[in-house]
Amino acid sequence: MNGITYLVAICVLLCVVCDGRRSDFRLKIPRGHKRGDKHFAIRPFKEVGERLRKHNPKKDKSYPFEQGYGYYHQFDIMLRPDVEQNAILPGYQNSNRWTNAIIPYKYIGNFTAAHKTIIETAMKYLMRDTCVKFVEHTNEPFYTSIDSAPSGCWSYVGMIWNNDYNKVNLEIPGCIDTGTASHELMHAMGFHHEHVRPDRDDWISINRSALHPFYNTDSFYDSAYLKRPWNITELYGQDYNYTSVMHYSAWAAAASSAYPVLIPKKPWTGRLGNNTGPSAIDTKVINYMYCNSTMKYY
Repeated sequence: MNGITYLVAICVLLCVVCDGRRSDFRLKIPRGHKRGDKHFAIRPFKEVGERLRKHNPKKDKSYPFEQGYGYYHQFDIMLRPDVEQNAILPGYQNSNRWTNAIIPYKYIGNFTAAHKTIIETAMKYLMRDTCVKFVEHTNEPFYTSIDSAPSGCWSYVGMIWNNDYNKVNLEIPGCIDTGTASHELMHAMGFHHEHVRPDRDDWISINRSALHPFYNTDSFYDSAYLKRPWNITELYGQDYNYTSVMHYSAWAAAASSAYPVLIPKKPWTGRLGNNTGPSAIDTKVINYMYCNSTMKYY
């Protein structure tokens, strides 16, 4: 082994040893990881699908929909090109509640009957005790497509007046559970993540030192954790919900499962978020958004 070859071998070894997240989680670091980078969050990435297929929830404790960090807005939100180019918050322009609380859907992915049963169970959870109805698409002008492309778990936010952007992706098998399906379908209904509420600093702290050094930047923080402004946020009088299906896990983008990124400020011993479906408060908020107290439409 000559001197140059030996030096290269030592450098490679040091990179593997020092970069614990890559060696532990086998993650590929994307070149673009912030708003404004080419293609950030405006198209699917196969790299997210590859990451999801390597995801081991027993090891890193994160949720499947969190595997898109660095590629998608807040890990799983897809943006329209005009939203990204103009730095408009998703859900702020040209997105609405679904008319009469009816959400037509059609499958365009390669789902088996068993997969569809799980997805439709998630729909039943969202319809339970609410006026919302998921119906198979027939001739409705607007509908959401449910795909299974190998690009992770993601969705656009709210009903958009262009069906190209009314879309949910649930990669098989990583996204096929009732919690992940509920999460993405709630995005499609118009809901955002719990941790970006404008009052979140009263409830959680974000430990940036627990992130992989590559992601410990202001641009990544803004794309993943920036709070929504009060003037475009409706909390419906509900307190922060640690158990919301729209909440991140404590280990979202954590460099190690030993060091959580999201830390509750209030006494809390349970897990943040859940992998089953909407919590009782989620159901209440769905009713506030779509239904009045007598279960009629706004």
